[in-house]
Amino acid sequence: MNKKSMTAMMCLFAMANHQKNCYKIVNDSLSERLITDDEYKQIYNSLEQGKDFFNTSTTEETINKFIAPTVIARNAFNRQSLAVAMRLGIERYMALGSGYDTTAYSCNLDSTVEIIEIDRSFDDKISRLDHAGINHSNVKYIESELPNLNYNGTKVKTYCSMLGVSYYLSENDLKNTISNIASISAEGSSLVFDYPTICYDDKMKHLAFSAGEPMRVGYFYSHIERLLSKCGYRIYELVNYNDIENRFFKAFNTLYKTTPLKAQQGVNLCLAVKK
Repeated sequence: MNKKSMTAMMCLFAMANHQKNCYKIVNDSLSERLITDDEYKQIYNSLEQGKDFFNTSTTEETINKFIAPTVIARNAFNRQSLAVAMRLGIERYMALGSGYDTTAYSCNLDSTVEIIEIDRSFDDKISRLDHAGINHSNVKYIESELPNLNYNGTKVKTYCSMLGVSYYLSENDLKNTISNIASISAEGSSLVFDYPTICYDDKMKHLAFSAGEPMRVGYFYSHIERLLSKCGYRIYELVNYNDIENRFFKAFNTLYKTTPLKAQQGVNLCLAVKK
C-alpha cells in the first residue's frame, strides 16, 4: 500500500490496541510491531476527540463499541476456521484485501501450503514487515483490484479469507470476486468473509465515507445464500451479532465490565464451503 488505506490502518490499530489487554480474544503481537507509536497515538487522540460524535464517555468505550468489535470478531472467526481447515488439509491459503493482517505470518501454516495475499499495493506493508523483522519470504504478494485476482493457479483445496472487503464492492463485483475464487478452488475449499446487512450502523458508513472508502450495499441472508450457490458454495456456518457476543466476547466482557466489546448490529460472519 503506497498510500495508506485509513480503514486498513484503523483495523491495525484495533488489533494493536486489543493486545494491551491481559485477556486477548485474538493473540496478535505482530500487529503491535507493524504500527508505529506515533501512528497509534494519532489515531487514539483522534478517537478521543470524537467522543461527542460517537456519544461515548471514554476513548476505550469508543474503541470497544465502534472500532474494534468487528475487526476482532472476524479475526477470531477466521483463525478458528483456518485451524479446522488446516487439520483437514489445505494446499493454498489466500487472503483477499489483506491490508495489514498478520494471519499469514502467525498461524504456523505448513511449509507445503502456498500462501498468497492480494491487495491494491504492498509497498507499505512489506516495508513494515521488514522493519519489524518479520519473515515473509514464503508469501506471494499479488497487486490487483477486485474482482480481478491476477492469479491463474491450479484448482486445489484452498482456504480463502475475504475480511472487510464485501462492504466496499458492488453486488456484481462481489459475485465476480467469489466466482474467480471458485475457479481456482477444488471441492471442499473454504471461503470466510464478513458482510453488512441492511441494518449496518450509519456511523460506520459515515466513517468509511470520510476516509474516502464509501460502503456500497447491505444484504439479506437469502441474498448471500443465492449468490454463493451460483458460485458453487454452500453456507456452512453463519454468525450474526448476537452470536458474536456470546461466542467471542462473553469471557472478555466478564472481565472488562466497564469497557465491554459490543458486537455491531448489521455484521454477519460467514464460512462457505465449495461443493
